[in-house]
Amino acid sequence: MATLQHIPFTFEALRDTGVLWLVNRAVFHPRGVALALHLGTTGGVIGWSLVASPDGSPFTFDGTTIDEAARMQAVEELIRVTKAGEA
Repeated sequence: MATLQHIPFTFEALRDTGVLWLVNRAVFHPRGVALALHLGTTGGVIGWSLVASPDGSPFTFDGTTIDEAARMQAVEELIRVTKAGEA
């Protein structure tokens, strides 16, 4: 039987690896909510909150402001590296 591996993950890592983007894109944005990270004066994450869109409608993007392919590739790479470490 496989042993579950605990992988520590900081809020900065969620942001930097694209996981935060993926969770927002797939789960929160269609519901008009976003998981937002709050940054301190040095740029480190000091907290988080759920932020609702002003009119309650889903967040949408036209594809020109976010390079979704690059972010998805970063998430896929994270999954690949994690799986490789389990082997």
